[in-house]
Amino acid sequence: MCNLIALLEIRLQWCAGITDVGIRALVRNCPKLRLLDLKSCAVTDSGIQSISELCTELRELDLSWCPGFSEEGLLQLVPIYAGQATTQQRLERLSLEWCMQITDKTLHALHAIDTLRRIQVAGCMGVTAEGMEW
Repeated sequence: MCNLIALLEIRLQWCAGITDVGIRALVRNCPKLRLLDLKSCAVTDSGIQSISELCTELRELDLSWCPGFSEEGLLQLVPIYAGQATTQQRLERLSLEWCMQITDKTLHALHAIDTLRRIQVAGCMGVTAEGMEW
């Protein structure tokens, strides 16, 4: 894959052929990526790890309708859970609609991302009214 150093946004929603290997190659070659839409792609914990490690400029991430990652995998986006003492984390918007693995515990942990301004969790059956009170 060629280096796409100027690429700021990419929307790959509903692309069934996207794998964690492809995600890693993409984020490694797009260091300025600010928006990554992977709605309904086959993202697993490994793909999220790559995003966490290599997308230091990322502002918006859409993982809606992605059943392949775990709650623990998603927490790799949170510096204290990823084992990072300091981070360049700039994530402002996170879409997790219809991800059944999302719970109140997940929302509480995501609260540690200081830059996060909006989380979309419509259809997440593990999220209760109590979880929304963070």
